[in-house]
Amino acid sequence: MRSGLITLSALIGLSALSSVALAADPEIKVTGGLELNYTYNFNKPGRDNTGVGYTAGAGNRNGYYFTRKDSTIAVNLAEIAVSREATKDSRVGFTIRLIDGEAAKQLAANSETPGTFSNITSTSAANFYEASVREMLTDKLTVDAGILPTWVGYETIPIGTSNFLTKSFHFGQFQPFYHAGVKASYASDEKTTITGAVVNNYNGTDRSNKSKDLGIGFQVARKLGGAAQVYVNGLSARDLGIGGVKHDIFNVVYTNAVNENTNVALDASYTTSGPTGGRTKGYAYTGYLSRTLDSGNVIALRGEMLNEDRVGGNLLAFGGTRKPSLQSITASYELKQDKLKGVRTLLEYRYDNANTAIFPTRTGAKKNQSTLTLSQVFAF
Repeated sequence: MRSGLITLSALIGLSALSSVALAADPEIKVTGGLELNYTYNFNKPGRDNTGVGYTAGAGNRNGYYFTRKDSTIAVNLAEIAVSREATKDSRVGFTIRLIDGEAAKQLAANSETPGTFSNITSTSAANFYEASVREMLTDKLTVDAGILPTWVGYETIPIGTSNFLTKSFHFGQFQPFYHAGVKASYASDEKTTITGAVVNNYNGTDRSNKSKDLGIGFQVARKLGGAAQVYVNGLSARDLGIGGVKHDIFNVVYTNAVNENTNVALDASYTTSGPTGGRTKGYAYTGYLSRTLDSGNVIALRGEMLNEDRVGGNLLAFGGTRKPSLQSITASYELKQDKLKGVRTLLEYRYDNANTAIFPTRTGAKKNQSTLTLSQVFAF
């Protein structure tokens, strides 16, 4: 983590000199952000959470991804990005985005060790969320190569597509976060874009050292009537997080700005993982609704449901003698910040419920937990 902080410090210095860079090349952009929060867990856990799949690890007491701390002021995400867009006039672009905080710790939860599997990423790329080159080969065909955020699913590691600081279990348990590989996107017409990808593994930058398989993925993005869009996504690859077994996902995302004040989104995934004859099947559904009030404040709701088809499967990985299931409801309230550009203040309440006691308390574990989060987000 020290090396990551040094890298971020260097990029912060770079951002301070961005006016010089912009003067030299007006196409180069320097952006960044900081996510701070305080989360209170009503279970008052006295130990780390080891019950929810891959979230087990030092300092994770609520089972969430990227916002792992409770009862302490936490830096969930610090990021700096330097980028240049690929255009018809300048057909080569790039993006370098480094992160630190709890998000980087989660990505680097387990590092690559010779002769073993790693979990998410290698330490060499632990702080790189994105490091890619984009080339517009034609007006319709674009190629990206390097470390890339995943195209599967609705949510992202930083606050971006949704109005919530904490991430859904759907995103954390079933969907990948980022990849190392190459993808090509072709705009077949004004409404449809088709993407194909080759990546090292299901989630992360490393290829399994026990397999030479590369993963393949796709996306079909289609603009519907009005502001509605649908994305059909797929990925089949080795997953280092669950022993290097084959992991497949089929995912559909629907988004729509119903009117100028209301947005909805739906995210559905079907995933299978494990050796032939013993594969685990998982199903996940998440719905999002956000509404801007007359005051300018925003209220948002998120509901999700996850199920696994067999006891002892490796997706939710609860253990026990029951087929795992997990539900969660999250509500957030964002205060309008007219005079503070790039500043967001959110108050978020979340209730989680499982059919197995997986959420820690001071004396044991419960089937449910409630958390209240106050977060402050800065972006430039």
